[in-house]
Amino acid sequence: MFYKISKLFMITLFAFSPLLSFTPQASANTGSELETETYDHKIVERPTLPEVQTIDSTGEELGRVYAGDRGISDRHLKVTATILKNVTLPTIKKNMAYEDLKKSFPQLKNVPFKIILFSNERTYRNSLVKAGLPDESVDNIVNNTGGITDGTRIWIPLYVYNDKSQLAHYLTHELTHVLFQYSGLEGKSPIWFEEGLAVYNGFTAQQMVNPTSTRSSYHGLKKDLKEFKSKDGKFSLKSNQEDLLNASNNVEGLYFMAVKQLIKYDGLDGINQMIEELATTDIQSSFLTTYGITINEYESFFLKRANGSSYIADDSTTNNYDDTEIFNILFNPGYRVSW
Repeated sequence: MFYKISKLFMITLFAFSPLLSFTPQASANTGSELETETYDHKIVERPTLPEVQTIDSTGEELGRVYAGDRGISDRHLKVTATILKNVTLPTIKKNMAYEDLKKSFPQLKNVPFKIILFSNERTYRNSLVKAGLPDESVDNIVNNTGGITDGTRIWIPLYVYNDKSQLAHYLTHELTHVLFQYSGLEGKSPIWFEEGLAVYNGFTAQQMVNPTSTRSSYHGLKKDLKEFKSKDGKFSLKSNQEDLLNASNNVEGLYFMAVKQLIKYDGLDGINQMIEELATTDIQSSFLTTYGITINEYESFFLKRANGSSYIADDSTTNNYDDTEIFNILFNPGYRVSW
C-alpha cells in the first residue's frame, strides 16, 4: 500500500464482517435513503524514493530482491525471492487476469521493480531520513507500517514480520500497487478500490502460505471493530492517503470490504472487466457498465449498510460471521527476523 507522504502501507489490517447484500437494484435508492459523501475520485502523484546502496541481491531480472543492510542474509533474500516467485506473482496473475490485463495495458509487459529489505529499525529509519521525509512521517512509517513503495521500489522492514505468510501478504499487496502505477490505473480509480484490491490480493497470498495463523487473529479483530462502533464511529470511503496512517479505525479493512462486496456480487471477473475498461474510459463509465449502478450510488449504498445500527456492534451478526473467509495480519514491531 502506499501513502501520499511516501505512499506507504499500514500493514496492521482489520477485516469487516460481510453484512452487506449488494444488488444492482440499489440504484433505485435515492435521496435520504443513501449515505452521501463528496468524492473527487482523484489521486495525487506520490514522490519517488531514492536509490539505496545495497549489499547483495537475488531473483529475476524484473523483480530482484536486495539487501538494504548487512543484517539481511542470503537466506532472507532467497526466501523472499521464493515467496515472490511461488506465491505473489501467481496470485497477481490469477486474481487480476494478468494475461488479459496486458492486452489492455501493453506497458505491463515489462514491469521492473526492486524489493529492498532492512534487518533493523536503525538502518530503515536512516534510509527514510535520507529520503527527505519529515521526522513525524518517519516515526509514523517506522512505528505503524509494514513498509513503503513508490510504485517501482518497495522498502520492507523485514524485522517486523513474524512469519513468511505476513511477508507474502505485504509483497502481494505492494505489487498490486506497482501494477496500478505502471498501467496508469492509479490515476483513474478511487483510493478505496486500489487499496481494497491490494488487501484482497494480499489475503489470497497469505492463505497460500499459512491460513491457520491468519485465521486465528480474527477473534481479536471483532473487539476492535465493536469498540470503534460503540464510540459512535462513522465509517467513510473518502480518506486520502495521509488519513490512512492516522485513522481512528482501520481504513484499509473498510476498503477491503467495499471491494469484497463487489467480488461477492460478480466475482473477480467483474473487477477485472471494470479494470480493463479503464484503459479506454473513466471510472464512472466502467463501473456503470460493469455493475449497472454508478460508483457514487454504490459508495452511498455501502456506507449506509456499513454505518447501520446493527453493523459490527451487534453480537448476533458478528457471531454469525464466517471467519474462515477473511483474515487479519498482526506483527510485533521490533521482532528480530529469525527464519
